[in-house]
Amino acid sequence: MAELKIVEYPGVSVQDIPRMLRAIADEIESGEVELPTQMLCIRYVEGAQADGIDLHVLGGDLRTAMLLGLLEMAKDYVLNPE
Repeated sequence: MAELKIVEYPGVSVQDIPRMLRAIADEIESGEVELPTQMLCIRYVEGAQADGIDLHVLGGDLRTAMLLGLLEMAKDYVLNPE
């Protein structure tokens, strides 16, 4: 099974997202990190009217079962870091 890697957001506000994505792209292009097959980005938004969660899959289509498995792996990683 592939190792789950959670990349922590290095910024302090959402305005830093473009800089953070550029930094990740630079790490991939330099070979510092392995070229990912897919990336899953989770965006949580709190609003006055409603809260929302958006899932962005980069690099292909994820079937529901695979997506649930990835989320379970992420949950386990956050709750039980080793």
